[in-house]
Amino acid sequence: MGILHSYEKEVEREAAKTAAMKDNGADPYDLKQQENVLGESRMMIPDCHKRLEAALADLKSTLIGNPGYGNRMIVKELHSYEKEVEREAAKTAAMKDNGADPYDLKQQENVLGESRMMIPDCHKRLEAALADLKSTLAELEETTGPEVEDAKKTVADVEKQFPTEDA
Repeated sequence: MGILHSYEKEVEREAAKTAAMKDNGADPYDLKQQENVLGESRMMIPDCHKRLEAALADLKSTLIGNPGYGNRMIVKELHSYEKEVEREAAKTAAMKDNGADPYDLKQQENVLGESRMMIPDCHKRLEAALADLKSTLAELEETTGPEVEDAKKTVADVEKQFPTEDA
């Protein structure tokens, strides 16, 4: 059961308990204490919504880019490395065809290898960001609202473009 759902159930229980205390003419001090418990339970629901919005904003910042960070995002970075690998592979092939110096060719192959190593790293970071958002969505499984729908759409869009192991 998601955290938000459990808080909603808690609010229902505490509200029923408060109403029953009022109906039964409970001691004013006890009633005030119960109303405080109910108020604290109610305060947790907006907090859960804020956490979802923050998780979504973090994911969007990571995936879609944040101008404050030079628009460095995982998806763009991944595309950039894929293009770089194509460019460097073509350059390496051309150097081989032209009989380049073995030292220069070795250096170029190292550049190509480093570029290739970055692609799995980008995929891992992308999967981690998606897992974080999915975890937050799981906590709020029975909640609806624009931020939840937006988060679900973001997950679906990214998974369609970059299938992950658990997608």
